[in-house]
Amino acid sequence: MNSALEAALALEQAGHLLEAAAAYRQIGPDDPGHATALGRVGVIALAAGEAAEAGRWFERALDLDDDPDLWAELAQARAQEGKIEAAGECCRRALALDPDHFFALCRQGEFLAMAGQVGAAVESLQRALVQQPESPEANYILAFLLGLEGRHEEAIESYDRTLANRPDWPEALRQRSEQWLILGQLDQARRDLDEATRLDPADAFTSYQRGALEMAAGNTAAAIRAFGQVIERTPGDAALLLNTGIQLLALEQPDTAAPFPMLRDPPWPPNK
Repeated sequence: MNSALEAALALEQAGHLLEAAAAYRQIGPDDPGHATALGRVGVIALAAGEAAEAGRWFERALDLDDDPDLWAELAQARAQEGKIEAAGECCRRALALDPDHFFALCRQGEFLAMAGQVGAAVESLQRALVQQPESPEANYILAFLLGLEGRHEEAIESYDRTLANRPDWPEALRQRSEQWLILGQLDQARRDLDEATRLDPADAFTSYQRGALEMAAGNTAAAIRAFGQVIERTPGDAALLLNTGIQLLALEQPDTAAPFPMLRDPPWPPNK
């Protein structure tokens, strides 16, 4: 690696992203690190939320180097632009070069799930986890998808692996509590929710899950309080939906309220 590229990478690693981007742009086309530099400018633009700009840098880099890492980054840029089909094609290009590319497999799983192809998404995530079995993010997404497929025990196992490597992730605790609740294991669900609440006391989704738990336990007053907290924290149609549940509970009609749908915050990209 040449000194100019090393200096730019040092700036990036130190968090001086604007200076790093400027340094990368100074690495000219005759420099052997030019393609890498173009890609790093794209990464910085992507981190700043400039997906279209990032995509242009990745494309320039790919003109010089057909690299799977660059295709995986371009996939993320296309996804942030809302171009899910194009993002999937980028993953396929990356995997054609490296069939075991961890990030391409993860991102392919995310995009397949967004397209409703949950079974194929699960397979892609499982392939990724062969490469990095302890990845909390990949295990989290896999667990969520397994839950959607009704494979609740397997989902809990994946959440266990997630939390073994990232124990302070309230979303993972809340999602695992939902799986426990579906299985009728209220004590385990309550323990997870208590810890999720400790980590993020103001989270509306945790309050919603708390309401569902109390409703399942027959604690009507506690459920109403929890759903009331959600209305305070959640704007728009979700609040109206929750208000309907509260009214049913207030009327002491738990059998009618029981099918109340769960609110789900999509876990992809898993960047919480």
